[in-house]
Amino acid sequence: MFRLPRWYEFRLRVFETNYGRDMGWYVMRDGQRLAELTDCRWEEMFWDSYQVTPLTDDVRLNQSLLTDYWNSPEAEGTYFLFREFPEYGISFYLPAADPTREPGRVILRGLYAMPFFAMPWDYLMLWWRRFRRRHKNPASGGCESSVPDRMRPDTASHSGERSGQ
Repeated sequence: MFRLPRWYEFRLRVFETNYGRDMGWYVMRDGQRLAELTDCRWEEMFWDSYQVTPLTDDVRLNQSLLTDYWNSPEAEGTYFLFREFPEYGISFYLPAADPTREPGRVILRGLYAMPFFAMPWDYLMLWWRRFRRRHKNPASGGCESSVPDRMRPDTASHSGERSGQ
């Protein structure tokens, strides 16, 4: 089976996941995962909010991640890694003036893969992936037919009549 290089798979997934927003993020500092950001939701122009799930054993830090961490000096050195492709990340982000106005969520700006121009073959690959995903039949490993059952030769009546009449 043909496999795409990992960098190209990442490129296509960026387009498929709203420039990475729908992949989710790991919040990192000093090489340690502090939290997971999921369930991206558009808030205002340029601002997205994420559900925050703390991952550390430090109770004080977990509480801080849900409240005042984002605008504090403690956040210095924080960076984000894609959950699906942890080798790629972002170190620049901008928290809102009140980033935790909704409990359990944080509002941030700049958490997306840097937009790059799609090449014509990218559109072809994205179409092919959507087509395959939409028509994949897990039981047979092939594509499901879009032909209704009543029109398939293997399900038609064998008495010489067309089924459905």
